[in-house]
Amino acid sequence: MIIFLSSCVAKKDISGTYYSIGKDHTDSLIINKDHSFILMELYFDGTSKCEGKWVYTLKDTVLLKCADAGLDEMLQGGYMSDRTNKIVIIANHQLKFQQKILMRKY
Repeated sequence: MIIFLSSCVAKKDISGTYYSIGKDHTDSLIINKDHSFILMELYFDGTSKCEGKWVYTLKDTVLLKCADAGLDEMLQGGYMSDRTNKIVIIANHQLKFQQKILMRKY
């Protein structure tokens, strides 16, 4: 019984808009309560974007899974080839995406 209760850790509400601004990039992530998301990576030479669904894999880890893309989207500039991304929850207002820290926008 104790093991079962300890495994039922409440998940944090991470919905909101997050961003990271660097020297040569701006990343934004919109996480919705309905488990949909929009991820955009803006670089000086282009923009990549994907939309899809997210799910908790651990109490502090979220998996972003981009929706399948059509051939026309895959051939266009800005196609995001990494269709699955891991996000680590650092704090209520910070997420780690790749090697970047995304801050919640209030």
